[in-house]
Amino acid sequence: MEILGSLERLGAATSVSLDLPADMTYERYEALGLALGRAHRTVAWMIGDWLNFGERVHGEKYAQAAEQINMAPQTLLNYASVSRKIPRERRRPELP
Repeated sequence: MEILGSLERLGAATSVSLDLPADMTYERYEALGLALGRAHRTVAWMIGDWLNFGERVHGEKYAQAAEQINMAPQTLLNYASVSRKIPRERRRPELP
């Protein structure tokens, strides 16, 4: 994820865009794609665990969470369901 941090520091990555330099090597381009995919999968697990914690500890509902993070309630329900059903020790980062 170092590559994502460096892009943010350079101002190339924002919450709504990614500006890549024209002279980016294919190897760097490929590494960035792998990092983006890994970040996407990681965030889905994190959101699922966050939702389950909120529900268990604070009684938060998915509709409330959807407003907070601007995501569809059904997507959040899916993330939480998968996170609840698959114990952390069985999760594998290499699986989609």
